[in-house]
Amino acid sequence: MKAMSKSKVSRKSVRKCCICGKPAFSPKSNHCFACFVMIRRMEHENLPPECIKEICEHVRRYGHVCFYTKIRLDRTDPKSPFYFVFDHMVPGEDKVVLTFALLNEMKSDMIPKEFWYYILQLDRYFRTGQKIRKIKLSRWYRLAPLLEAKQGAMMLLPSESLKALAKKCCLCGKPVYAPRAMYCPGCHQFVHSMDNRGINNDAAKKILKYVHRHGFVCEYTETPLNMTDYKDPFYYEFDHTVPGASKVALTFSLLNEMKSEMTLKEFKYYVGQFANFLRTGAKIKKRKLSHWFMLAQK
Repeated sequence: MKAMSKSKVSRKSVRKCCICGKPAFSPKSNHCFACFVMIRRMEHENLPPECIKEICEHVRRYGHVCFYTKIRLDRTDPKSPFYFVFDHMVPGEDKVVLTFALLNEMKSDMIPKEFWYYILQLDRYFRTGQKIRKIKLSRWYRLAPLLEAKQGAMMLLPSESLKALAKKCCLCGKPVYAPRAMYCPGCHQFVHSMDNRGINNDAAKKILKYVHRHGFVCEYTETPLNMTDYKDPFYYEFDHTVPGASKVALTFSLLNEMKSEMTLKEFKYYVGQFANFLRTGAKIKKRKLSHWFMLAQK
């Protein structure tokens, strides 16, 4: 009888986490270890007290799951694509929610409505080949890349003289910018941007061949690229098809941000998983990412 009474007392005396209800990690603590780490990270990232309360309330109701997809979060391995992070629902504003690293990277500087729109657009293209319909992004200017500081020297002739030159650009067929030049002004800057970004000769030659055949369109989605406005989500970019490898593809800023440190096959897989979740509510099936550790080390 005494042993029974002691066991009952000991069970009653175990402190519970005030957020999730699991046993506290120490006798004097009010939190389990997972919630303790979460709160410390929120404080370290200087989240407002209101945001901390909302995230704690979310965990209290649903557990440690993603706000957007309700997928269970990894709370121990920072190198996991499903490790918990905090996302600004509207970039630049105070509303912060609990999600995982992969979704946070893919969402980038979009609001949820814009993110899900482009997930569905990309999924439809990958499945049917239907062209992507562009919409304006409300916060993309925050991600606009810096202008290239290093451009090739180019002495432009007057526009009338350019038209009079018989020599045409070897990429697009427009008049070259000078009698001895190989390219028009736009293609000249494009070629020098590859030099400035350190793209190797073999990859550069393949990109130039692709442009000569198909024009300035994305290699992944055949979407026309913006070649002048660097603040546009469809401004041209160069993406490593396999992170860390030498092969480079011509694409646009938005897709390059969403693809992050994934291979093209992995990117298509998760676009399809997110699209299925949005359409049917089906659970997202996790798949290991071969190069995610590169992003985790940053």
